[in-house]
Amino acid sequence: MGKCYGQLNLNERIEIYRLHEAGISHRAIGEAIGRHHTTVGRELRRNSKPTKAWPKGGYSAVRAQERTDLRRRRHR
Repeated sequence: MGKCYGQLNLNERIEIYRLHEAGISHRAIGEAIGRHHTTVGRELRRNSKPTKAWPKGGYSAVRAQERTDLRRRRHR
């Protein structure tokens, strides 16, 4: 019997943003939201890169959720 892995939801992304802005470590953020610290690091790395539409970069929970939804639609 293995673990069940799920996608981050908007509430978790908001919490990641809030704690990241406060300077909390990836490990502490992971513990706070009940996820592994590598999930937090991967989320921040994947959704913080500058793009044409977001030239300044940085992490935004709403933008990260929008990009995830777009990736899901494209993948299917």
